[in-house]
Amino acid sequence: MGQVKNWIMEMEDDAFVLSREEFAKKHGERQAKDIFDKLQDPEFDLNDAQQAMAEVALDLEIAAEEGR
Repeated sequence: MGQVKNWIMEMEDDAFVLSREEFAKKHGERQAKDIFDKLQDPEFDLNDAQQAMAEVALDLEIAAEEGR
């Protein structure tokens, strides 16, 4: 879980310093949609972003358990 948490924190940081294209290339289009777009939204709500990140973390944990 520590690696997933670190990756999520890295994505959050990257969302503020990378362009969307750079972000998607580094983290994937799904994360660009789920994380980058929400963090760049002018009506950004930290609770919404944290929920999106938690959903991504859960998806990654499930994928890891399934060996993807």
